Amino acid sequence: MSVRNGMPAAELPEDSQPFGLFQLSFEPDQLCGQVIQRDRQIAQFDQRYTDEIEPHLGNVRAPMLILWGEQDQWLPIAHGHKLASLIPGARLRTIPGSGHLVHEDAPEAIVAALLTPAD
Repeated sequence: MSVRNGMPAAELPEDSQPFGLFQLSFEPDQLCGQVIQRDRQIAQFDQRYTDEIEPHLGNVRAPMLILWGEQDQWLPIAHGHKLASLIPGARLRTIPGSGHLVHEDAPEAIVAALLTPAD
């Protein structure tokens, strides 16, 4: 199997550029600002916000694919299973080798999930 951009080539259209979906900046000043912004968001995390919406998750009627890092130390995978069980028809796909920030640890897994037909 050949691999392109970290993903099996068979999963990607030949003309695809998966990382074009993301607006990433690698300029030192901008990257530093992005890290600071991410750290501020993490510092503001409070379980009560999740608790407030939990009773309403059963009302979600949109197709839902939940991606969860298998090595998430912040919110263990049991939280992902609970979330999937609360949303009708939701599917949970775990991402090997990824922690809480799947978009940073394994952006290619997000692209592959978007390009892969529903299970």
